[in-house]
Amino acid sequence: MTASIRVIESSLTTPKVRAVPLERPWEWLGAGWKDLWRAPAASISYGLLFAIMGYILVSLVVTRFQFALALTTGFLLAGPFLAMGLYDISRRLEAGEVPTFGQALTAWRHNMLPILLFGLLIGLLMIVWVRLSALLFGVIVLSLIHICTISTRTRSSPTCPLICACGNRTGNTCWPISTNWW
Repeated sequence: MTASIRVIESSLTTPKVRAVPLERPWEWLGAGWKDLWRAPAASISYGLLFAIMGYILVSLVVTRFQFALALTTGFLLAGPFLAMGLYDISRRLEAGEVPTFGQALTAWRHNMLPILLFGLLIGLLMIVWVRLSALLFGVIVLSLIHICTISTRTRSSPTCPLICACGNRTGNTCWPISTNWW
C-alpha cells in the first residue's frame, strides 16, 4: 500500500523576514531591566556567575594565549545555552511566579534530552575547535615568530609580507630591504 504525502504550499515558499523597527531593541532592554528589578536576587546572582566565568576565561587566556580564539568562540556558542536561566526567570515572572536562583540554574531540566544532546554536541565541537585552534596557532603564529627571529639575526628582509618590522633583543628594527619577498 502506497501512501502519498500531501504537499503544503506554504512549506515550499521562502519565509518572510519581518522588519524590526530601530527602537525595538530598546524595548527589549527595558523589559530586561524591569525583570532585573522584579527578581533582583536571581538576576544578579546569575549575572555574577557570568562575570566569574568571564574572569576565568580571561585568566586562561593570559596564561595560555593559544586558547583565546577557542574560548571566545566557545563562549559565544554556549551563550544561548548558558542564558537559559535568564529566560526561565523572565518566563516565571510572566506567569506570575517568584523565580529563584536555584530554579534558574536548573531550568534545563524541563526539556532535558534535547538540551543534553545539544550540550554534548557543543562540547564535542569545543574539543575539536580547541585542538584545531591550538594547532593553527602553533603553525601560523609561532612560525611567523621564528621567521622574524631569523630575519633579525641575519639582518636580511623578512620572507613574509605580513612581517614588515620585527625587533631584536637590542631594540633595533629590521625592515624589508626589497619588495621581492617571493
